[in-house]
Amino acid sequence: MRTNGQRRGFSLVELLIVILIIALIVAILLPALAGARNASKRTDTESLCAQISSAIGQFQIDNRRLPGLFTVREMASAENQDTRGMSMAENVMFELGFMRRQIAPPVPPTGWISGVGPNATGTTYWVKPDETQGKAYFTPSAKYYAPLGAGSQVCSASSLPLPDLIDGFGNPLLLWIEDEASVGKPELTTSTGGETRVAFVRSTFEAGANGGPAKFYSATNACFLKSRALARGGMDIESDDPEKGTFFAATEVRRLNALAAILGNPNFPKYPNDDASNAQATQIIPTAARGSFVIQSAGIDGTYLGRLAKKNRGANTAVGGVLYYGSAIKNSGGTDHIGPDGKPFVYDFAKEFDDVIVAGN
Repeated sequence: MRTNGQRRGFSLVELLIVILIIALIVAILLPALAGARNASKRTDTESLCAQISSAIGQFQIDNRRLPGLFTVREMASAENQDTRGMSMAENVMFELGFMRRQIAPPVPPTGWISGVGPNATGTTYWVKPDETQGKAYFTPSAKYYAPLGAGSQVCSASSLPLPDLIDGFGNPLLLWIEDEASVGKPELTTSTGGETRVAFVRSTFEAGANGGPAKFYSATNACFLKSRALARGGMDIESDDPEKGTFFAATEVRRLNALAAILGNPNFPKYPNDDASNAQATQIIPTAARGSFVIQSAGIDGTYLGRLAKKNRGANTAVGGVLYYGSAIKNSGGTDHIGPDGKPFVYDFAKEFDDVIVAGN
């Protein structure tokens, strides 16, 4: 029996109830806080991509070409794909950021990187990443522009210290630049009928399997598309995991079809024999690009074109595990996608995946 004026302490049951209430409040608030953080990071990423797009556009106006110290075809060399591993973002930022470089060795060479380039047998440069040599079109903060290191980027030692453009989630941005030298109507195959055409996508520009002239080349970002531990999330791009995998993974056929799907303009398809009624998703090909350049972020899930359908509605359109450009127009049975209103519609993969996609003109 407690005397008058004494204060009773919490019983064990009461203490457990308080702890349970606090745990429930935390469980409710944590997802909301995480969602708010992710929304903020996505907004930052969208803003960053818009700034890059604006800088590229201004460079085009001033120079009548797309930016890049090396041409798209030089970036699409088999050597860059397999060993050198320079990314298109690195190449573009040489000119957007006016990074200091020179062909002859500097004196003294302190702080300079030697042998930088997509092809060791071609022109290479001495580079000083922390200095510029003229007025820059785009100067990102260190948060969005930093070296990723060997674990994230598959490349030779000479390219490792170069900074890359990084999205709000800590993953590298993919920059896809159209090969302006590939003149002709784009198509997934090299020729159709009597019309001269170039491939829409290929692995490399050099002759060989999946090589030759094209509008876009996977080799220009192969340093990331072949990574086994990409950036902040440590994503294994080569994994075929349906939960964490990407349509860029496993085989070059899958990678090229996924690339055509995201870079092709869904409003300009070509049907076999010009017959849309009998076309299959696997047969429809793009005849126009989404833009002369495309900036791609992996988005909140940290996976480029993720295969998990719960997060990426576009994954539902895949045929046999492959994301085809034609999947935007036809389902696996070869019929149109029909919306709730009973009318056919076209998927825009830029909106159906978690990725942030920004296309230039």
